[in-house]
Amino acid sequence: MAVAQIAPQRVTEQIESKGFLRMVTDEHPGIRFTSRELAVLDQLCKGYTDKDIAWELYVAPRTVSFHLTNMRQKAGVHSRTALLMVAIKAGMIKIDSGLQLCLPVTLTLRQIQVLQLAGEHSRQAASALGIAKHTVDYNWGRIYAALQVCNRPQALVRAFQLGLITLPSSSD
Repeated sequence: MAVAQIAPQRVTEQIESKGFLRMVTDEHPGIRFTSRELAVLDQLCKGYTDKDIAWELYVAPRTVSFHLTNMRQKAGVHSRTALLMVAIKAGMIKIDSGLQLCLPVTLTLRQIQVLQLAGEHSRQAASALGIAKHTVDYNWGRIYAALQVCNRPQALVRAFQLGLITLPSSSD
């Protein structure tokens, strides 16, 4: 079952002849992803590793890594999770809210703060929150357990599904 899907109707411009889709936001005007990069992004939403994505798309893991590197450069971000956040904010990804969890989710205020900085490296998040890096990493472990996920992209999508975090306003 797909956790998130690319929402092509929300992309403002499609250039079919070249196979490009354009993502338009205030911070990242005119970023263009190829249709193959969007397929990789769709698999990334599910929290898949490069190897898993490669298996799903019938390509080599190195090809997936190449596409992710290109997308991160185009979006001006440094991580897979930050790329996912940019895509969600741009409306390129539709989050499926019909989610059933085995247990109720309870996160501490600190865990919510760490989740809101999901696009940052642990060291940068620690600096922003005024805590140690190992505290951020510890909180990520607790977040994964509470949300029943294995990695940051899955945690980010699940947090949006559950309404635990929202997109930052455009004035941020």
